[in-house]
Amino acid sequence: MKKYFLYCIATFLLTLAVGAEFIANDDPILYEYEDEWHCGACDEWFSSFEHQTPKEIREILKPLVPFGPGTLSSMGLYLQPPLTEEVKGTHWLGTDSQSRDVLAGLVYGTRYALLIGAISAFFAFGVGFLLGASAAYYGNKRLKLPPAAWMTGILLLTLLIYIYVFSLLPFSLILVGGALTLLMLHYWPSSRRQWALPIDQWVSKGIELFDSLPALFVLLAWSATIDNWNIWNLSLLIAFFRWPTFARLIRAEMSRWTHSPWVHSLRDLNMSDFWIIRTQLFNLILVPISVHAAFSIAGAVSIEATLSFLGFGLGAEVQSWGRLLSDARQFFHAWWLVVFPGLLLVLFLWWTNQCAQQLQKIGEKTTR
Repeated sequence: MKKYFLYCIATFLLTLAVGAEFIANDDPILYEYEDEWHCGACDEWFSSFEHQTPKEIREILKPLVPFGPGTLSSMGLYLQPPLTEEVKGTHWLGTDSQSRDVLAGLVYGTRYALLIGAISAFFAFGVGFLLGASAAYYGNKRLKLPPAAWMTGILLLTLLIYIYVFSLLPFSLILVGGALTLLMLHYWPSSRRQWALPIDQWVSKGIELFDSLPALFVLLAWSATIDNWNIWNLSLLIAFFRWPTFARLIRAEMSRWTHSPWVHSLRDLNMSDFWIIRTQLFNLILVPISVHAAFSIAGAVSIEATLSFLGFGLGAEVQSWGRLLSDARQFFHAWWLVVFPGLLLVLFLWWTNQCAQQLQKIGEKTTR
């Protein structure tokens, strides 16, 4: 029964996130114009630009909430309590300090929460798996590279960091360049003279360094230096401080198997290191990684809500859960700006926690 309840919550959250334009929109979903049917919500769903609906239309199908996330009240209803009537519809959960509908903000805020949580967890896992698996599998002596490979890799990585700092190329191209650099170092032709790379020691020191940093205060200081926040740079900034937890977990779980006779036998059969890590060791740590990923998504959503609540994070034009709570911090009488976003945030955090517990139970059953 509990699993079905979790599935229902997941369906509810995904429906709000994916179909936000069809649930809350100031344009009709279907309308007739010049004897032709059009889908206003579809145009906004497939495009990042706001759809301009003609005035001489006949509405066929309206959304459940007749307000968009940025729709201002035509009657100037600022900080109105729930069930406030307006010409176009009813503000079921009231309005915020800019006269925007709170229910529409909650619908679109669900999308922002899921995107930030998923993107930050994905990148944190990617960096954590690369460093944690390398540290566990190679240790301090097994990964050896020629001196020329060392110098070439350091120069290329330094160049990529320089390009990123001065915004000379898009971030996607920089990621591709970093991946190509790592592939080049991996398949560098072997030579007689090779130097051992103490990657385990470096990763361990890096984890200790990031653990010693007060992440929230650094995020707040960093947030003050960035003018235009969006989902991508906020998610990457959160992932920058959350990869050490993935790296520590992967390193600890994988270290139990890297020195086992089974892995040594695979090496004796000349199996590639990439094949051993991808097809053998990764399957053994899939469950604990999934459990930690669920907690990481919840943590990223909490960090975004905290930054927005304190006035940082996404811009004021974005109606996220934290931004609605930030309005309540300034206007104490607007209780609906605390109750409804707070309930949805608590529901999401509880759901991720229960999903993590279910994944942990699955892992315990498979190991018996």
